Amino acid sequence: MIESGVLQNTPENLKLKDYVEKVLAKSFTMIDFPALVDAVKSYDRFQIHYGIIGIRKILSVDNPPIQSVIDADLVAKLIEFVQQSEEPQLQVNDSKSYQ
Repeated sequence: MIESGVLQNTPENLKLKDYVEKVLAKSFTMIDFPALVDAVKSYDRFQIHYGIIGIRKILSVDNPPIQSVIDADLVAKLIEFVQQSEEPQLQVNDSKSYQ
């Protein structure tokens, strides 16, 4: 599936790349937080990416809602995803992981 931390150009990975680019263009607020939590906890690869990207964007502001992430029991999940070498795009927030 990956080679040297880069996703191969399989049909599913190309769809995921397009999907992630659309999600990266979105803005997220705490109104979106419950849906993002559900997405992170899902088993759907696309939903997981949606949730992780949204949570990262919410956490990248001044005074991030860290306690909300802790209370939603997401810390262990976020660490788990960051450590997955088969999903390199979850470690970085740009398109380089798809080349």
